[in-house]
Amino acid sequence: MMGFSPLFWVIGKAIMTSGDKRKEEPGLPYGNILDEYGAFSKLERAAKAVWAFVKPPPVAGALLGLLVAITPLKSLLVGDNALFKPLFSSLQKFGSSYLPCASLVLAGSLASGLGGGEAADAPATGGLAMRVAAICVARFLVVPMVGGAAMLSLAKLGIIPTVTANPILWFFLLTQFSMPPAQNSVVMLQVMGKQPAATRLSRTLFLTYAISAVPLTILFSVYMAMTGL
Repeated sequence: MMGFSPLFWVIGKAIMTSGDKRKEEPGLPYGNILDEYGAFSKLERAAKAVWAFVKPPPVAGALLGLLVAITPLKSLLVGDNALFKPLFSSLQKFGSSYLPCASLVLAGSLASGLGGGEAADAPATGGLAMRVAAICVARFLVVPMVGGAAMLSLAKLGIIPTVTANPILWFFLLTQFSMPPAQNSVVMLQVMGKQPAATRLSRTLFLTYAISAVPLTILFSVYMAMTGL
């Protein structure tokens, strides 16, 4: 769970910029991101690759949190008697504002695209209805089936407990395979300055969230029956 957000911002950004007309450097991870730096030497390119990885705020935040957790800094920040507990509490409150801000970005992107119509979605995208259908099939049918099969295989190998041994764990993991797409993708496009793409994606997510009530109800009922909860 801790690694999801950093990977999303690194790999997701690389995917979303893959359509840009940039020459990707062979042999370099995230080369389409690195071209803008104009790296020449191997050492410089390696440094730019590391910087491209840690540059997204979620990645930097996760690494900083891990650093605090494994060092004596933890005793200074976390705990009732921590010296800098007020600072840590302030940072927690500041971080909790992310989700409301992300929702506002999603709503703003959706509002800015009202009146654009389906014509704005037509070029090279396959249309709004096609995108929503593809996402729903992938998120609410294909991914749950693949994830469930993977969990059964892991349980047979003894890597994870069986469903009867730990039904709560199974229910939690199964629900992760069925969640609608994250609204962070809209935030990412806005940060990258891709307003038209953010507007199209916000429309797609809005309809996907509206439709998801039906398949999620069915899937959660199946999961509860499987786990006996």
